[in-house]
Amino acid sequence: MRDNVRAQHALVRGHFGIERLELVIGCSMGAQQTYQWAVSYPGMVARALPFCGSPKTAPHNAVFLEGLRAVLTADPEWRLGRRAPGYAAGLRAFARVYAGWGFSQAFYWNERYRALS
Repeated sequence: MRDNVRAQHALVRGHFGIERLELVIGCSMGAQQTYQWAVSYPGMVARALPFCGSPKTAPHNAVFLEGLRAVLTADPEWRLGRRAPGYAAGLRAFARVYAGWGFSQAFYWNERYRALS
């Protein structure tokens, strides 16, 4: 996370010349980056709003992420060295696994998925 934020800082400050950020906001992994921005550049970040995330990945979440990685890397196209969009089967499997985590029960109860085809 520290490396990601360091690269973002180089872009924001070095390339765009922005000296102060009024708000850094992020969800999930973006929340982790928000925490890192606040820690690494406290004089530059006026306010931070991390949501649906934590400053450190929990063991349960790490297992979930490793499962997603396994789904992608099990695709024979991926193992042959072909990358997206070449390994569509792995990406489709990834999407099916993530759909159970990425959306709430209410999303399914209210059949919101129907609008997504």
